[in-house]
Amino acid sequence: MRNLKLNIGFFLSLLAASSTAFAAASIPTQFQGVWTPSAAECKTYKQEGITDQGFNIGASAYQQYETGCDLQKVVRADRVSFTGRFTCNVEGNTSSETNKFTLSNDTLRVNNSQALRRCK
Repeated sequence: MRNLKLNIGFFLSLLAASSTAFAAASIPTQFQGVWTPSAAECKTYKQEGITDQGFNIGASAYQQYETGCDLQKVVRADRVSFTGRFTCNVEGNTSSETNKFTLSNDTLRVNNSQALRRCK
């Protein structure tokens, strides 16, 4: 009976470790949210949806004007930068892209583009 308990415990710990190892890739929470270059665009975003220069970043995907990208793989992640490999659909065409998100002084830059601020 003791060996059975040990084997069940070992199996459960192995199962927990394997499910953690295969957990879905995700974008860190500090990068998630709606980001635009100005407060006026935040207002437009809330009324009409995605603006020309805004980003809506979720846990496993992001959207911007006429583009939707799903995270496939985390390349690098730390407190102020995140690089991921994405499958993107742009006006019906699919591509694979590597994108870098960088935080600095309450602003976000995507691939070193213009500074964006989180909408409140």
